[in-house]
Amino acid sequence: MGMRYRRVASNLIRLVLAIAIPVAVAGCGVTCPTVVNPGIVVEVREAGSGRPAASGALGLVFRGTVVADTLRSNFVENDSSAATLTSWRIGTGRYRVTIERPGFATWTRDNVEVMPARGDCGGLRTTYLRADLTIDSP
Repeated sequence: MGMRYRRVASNLIRLVLAIAIPVAVAGCGVTCPTVVNPGIVVEVREAGSGRPAASGALGLVFRGTVVADTLRSNFVENDSSAATLTSWRIGTGRYRVTIERPGFATWTRDNVEVMPARGDCGGLRTTYLRADLTIDSP
C-alpha cells in the first residue's frame, strides 16, 4: 500500500507541475487594464435647485465607527461647478457615507456596498450615489 501511495502522489505532483509551470511562465492569458476605479463617487447637489454643491462640502466614508477615507473633489478648491466627491482609498465592503456642508443638513447613507470588479483583474466596481443637500433649519 505504501508503494502505491507514493506512485499516486508522484504522478499527482507531476500533473500539477505540468499545469503550473507553463501557466507561471506564460501568464494566465488575462490582460488587465491599468485603470483604477474609485470605490465610491457621490454627486452632491442642492436639493431645491439641483445646483452642484460639492465645493465646500466635507465627505467621510466610515467602516463601523472608523473613518476609512475622506471624499475628495476632482476639481479645484472653491470651484462652484464641482458636483462630485470621490473615495479612492477603500476596498470592498459596507460603509456609511456622510456629506457635511455649512448651511445644509448632514446627508447620510448607510450600508453602501462596494463590490469587487468583475473578471480576473481585481479592483473595485464603483458605487455611485447622489446626495441632495437640504437647507439646515435653525
